[in-house]
Amino acid sequence: MLNYLPLADLIAHPGLRLVLVQGFPSPWGQAAKAIFEFKGLDYVVAAQQAGGTNDELLAWAGVSNAPVVAWQDERPLHRWVDILMLAE
Repeated sequence: MLNYLPLADLIAHPGLRLVLVQGFPSPWGQAAKAIFEFKGLDYVVAAQQAGGTNDELLAWAGVSNAPVVAWQDERPLHRWVDILMLAE
């Protein structure tokens, strides 16, 4: 079971951060999570609310959908190729 942090806490977190759709496993989010776990990378998770406005996520990441991944002070990523390259 994932421990979803409030988005504000995730944004302030210094490490690897992942925003996933809460309530059902989206294929792209599950793939990102699986890659991070396979590589042994520690990360924290926050929720994107399916069907919600996700205003705080939009203000931070520039998108209101998931997955969104961020590393330290780098800009949040939402394109699949960028997420894969970050994992590498």
